[in-house]
Amino acid sequence: MILRKPYALLIKNFKKIHLVLCILMAYLAYESGNILTFFNEYISSGTFTRTSFSLSSTYINIYMFAVTVLVAAIALVIYILMRQKKKPKLLYFITIGFYLGLVIFFFQIYNTLGVLEVSTISPRSLRIIRDVTSVICYAQYGLILLMAIRAVGFNIKKFNFGEDLEELEIDVSDNEEFELTVGIDSNEIGRRLRRGRRELKYFIVENFFVLSLIFLIVATSVGIIIFLNKEVYNKIYAQSESFKAGYFVNTINNCYYTHVNQLLQYG
Repeated sequence: MILRKPYALLIKNFKKIHLVLCILMAYLAYESGNILTFFNEYISSGTFTRTSFSLSSTYINIYMFAVTVLVAAIALVIYILMRQKKKPKLLYFITIGFYLGLVIFFFQIYNTLGVLEVSTISPRSLRIIRDVTSVICYAQYGLILLMAIRAVGFNIKKFNFGEDLEELEIDVSDNEEFELTVGIDSNEIGRRLRRGRRELKYFIVENFFVLSLIFLIVATSVGIIIFLNKEVYNKIYAQSESFKAGYFVNTINNCYYTHVNQLLQYG
């Protein structure tokens, strides 16, 4: 199979790639701004307005996670390009780390909003969450500004990425073809599989204690996670069974099923 190195294509579309990055990052900044607005209003008024069945899904959705990972992936590609061309790459390294951390932040906010639906959070904790969200929002604005500078080409001479392709330092190796061998040798594969089985067997025998300990730790961790998910965080209670929500003990004495969204019907 004949493939072609992508460096020349990336350099030629350098500004367009950064424009796409700006759009994706602006979307995440907008959604993060909505989260910050929610916490500001909740701290000032002490209440919140429910606009859908789930408060968590109102401010956190799957698209935010997908776009965040996509931004980190694009930044990683540009980082590899900059390292290959020996150009400044700190901005892209920071972007990768920041947006991977943003995934964790969104998970935490999702869980926090889920807690607010059934319980209360101390004012001090709410202000900490609000302050962290503010820092994350402002950091996103700064990264968007820097990416916009790359997109419009301002101060681009510092990075030697001008509109003239010669300044991009595209050489033959950036666009050359290379051969990827995909031919299958059944005898060679068979020998490697047999050798791999022998080495795996020797490895397991020699490191049986360590592997057993690792397996025990992993199995215990998975068991604890499953238990917490089923019995603590997402426990399902039966009718007439008491459960604690914050400082209150509740019992559902009667219930009924409905397919009607009462919030949409009367909101």
